[in-house]
Amino acid sequence: MARRGRGRERGGPAARTLLVDGLEVRVTYKPIRHLYLRVRADHVALSAPLRTPEVRLREAVVQRRGWIRTHQAALRSAEAARGEAVARGEVPLWGRPTPVVDGGTGRWAVREDPAGLVVIAPASASPESRRAALDRWLARQVADRLDDLLPAWEARMGLRATGYRLRAMTSRWGSCSRRTGRLTFNTRLVGYDPAVLEYVVVHELAHLAQAGHGPGFQALMSRHLPDWRARRAQLRR
Repeated sequence: MARRGRGRERGGPAARTLLVDGLEVRVTYKPIRHLYLRVRADHVALSAPLRTPEVRLREAVVQRRGWIRTHQAALRSAEAARGEAVARGEVPLWGRPTPVVDGGTGRWAVREDPAGLVVIAPASASPESRRAALDRWLARQVADRLDDLLPAWEARMGLRATGYRLRAMTSRWGSCSRRTGRLTFNTRLVGYDPAVLEYVVVHELAHLAQAGHGPGFQALMSRHLPDWRARRAQLRR
């Protein structure tokens, strides 16, 4: 089945970097109406309307600095845990740590085996290229499940996305553009129980009908996925 609308982002508009209370803040100016703040492990990404005064940017960060620092600490801890798993030769696959096994030399290939994920690579392949090949394989596992989940949930909810794309994101598990109808999903969802991926699918589809996370959104989620809060808790852990 062909995947709909998977693509890459174009280059962004003008940007600048600020230092606010010891936090590195990377500001991108866009033709939008409101400020949007996203936390990364090593910086804060702030999308701002064109010609927003610097004092307004600083205020937005200062008001949330406690939350930002807490979230950054959690992100760094998660990255460290992921790095330790990779160092042990493991990757998370649908909720379980899975060994990565050297399958010898040959044409690039990754396959599931009772022993784990077997990676076959050319003799000249570097560790970085082997990891990139494994990441591509893991992303395809997410895409394959989405190709089944999305049409099924679109039919149940009476909503339809124009397409989806996959990205390795550090601060969000998914996003929805109500303007274009396109959804974005984090490739790292491959590490969680499949029920979590299903939750994110329903969550982003719900945003096609409800922009925020208020009572209307929560009612829509509860109607279609009664245990959505329990599934969300898995991501928050």
